[in-house]
Amino acid sequence: RNIISHEYLSIDPEEIFKIVKVHLPGLLLAIQQIRNDIAASNETFVAFLFFIMQTVVFRYHSHP
Repeated sequence: RNIISHEYLSIDPEEIFKIVKVHLPGLLLAIQQIRNDIAASNETFVAFLFFIMQTVVFRYHSHP
């Protein structure tokens, strides 16, 4: 950050481009995986809540 903030005139745009080109695809894959993991966790949590609700309703109707 210090170099970009205070020495921006000495930054080589081609070097920045290479860094982004090399590292951005991996970063995007990591972000997509995190997003997928969160979505899967949410689906699992919702399924768990649904199961609990069904169990409670079943027990309530079976044993008032």
